[in-house]
Amino acid sequence: MGYYDAPTQVKIFWWGKRYHVNPYIFGPAGNERSGFHESGSGTLAEFDVLGHGRTVAGMNILHGTSTRLDRTLIGPYTRLGFGKWGVFVEHDITTRTLNQASTPTSFRQDATYLQPFLAVREWLVASLTGERLSVQKPYRESMTAQGFQLTARLSPQFTLTGGARIQHNRINGKTSPAFTLQLAMKTPN
Repeated sequence: MGYYDAPTQVKIFWWGKRYHVNPYIFGPAGNERSGFHESGSGTLAEFDVLGHGRTVAGMNILHGTSTRLDRTLIGPYTRLGFGKWGVFVEHDITTRTLNQASTPTSFRQDATYLQPFLAVREWLVASLTGERLSVQKPYRESMTAQGFQLTARLSPQFTLTGGARIQHNRINGKTSPAFTLQLAMKTPN
C-alpha cells in the first residue's frame, strides 16, 4: 500500500565465479487490504556472460497468490559496462488474475526500464532513466517517465541520492514532476 511496505521474506544466496541464484519465498507484510495478503516464491538469477562483471544477463521470476489476486512476473534484464559508463535494461511482464468474480479476469502489465550511467568518480555516479508502463483493462494505464539521478557514496555506510523525474500519463495527458533526496544507511557486516 505504500513505499515502505516490505513483505516477510526468506532468501537463499548461491553463487559461483560467474553466476548467482537467489531463490526466495515471501509472505504478507501485514498491512495489505483484506484479501490481498500475498504469499509466494520466486528466483533471481544472473550470469556474467563474458566475465569481469561487464556483461551480465539475468531473470527475475515470481509467482504470488492471495484470496483476491494472483500474480506471475517474468523480468529479463541486462547490465553492460564499458569502463566508467554502462547501461541497465529491464522489461517486466506481469500477469494478474482477479479471483473475486465467479469468472476470474486476467490482465497484463508491461514495464520497461532503461538506465544509462556514468561513474564520474568511484564514489559518484550520475544516471539518466527512461520508464514505460502499460496496463491492460480493467485497470488500464499508460505512462512514460524520464529522470536524472546523482548518487554519492559518502562512506561505506552512507549514500546520498538526489534526483528529478517527469512522468507523463498518456491516457489523460497529465504531466507530473517529482524531486527526491534520499540518505541511505547500511550497517557494517
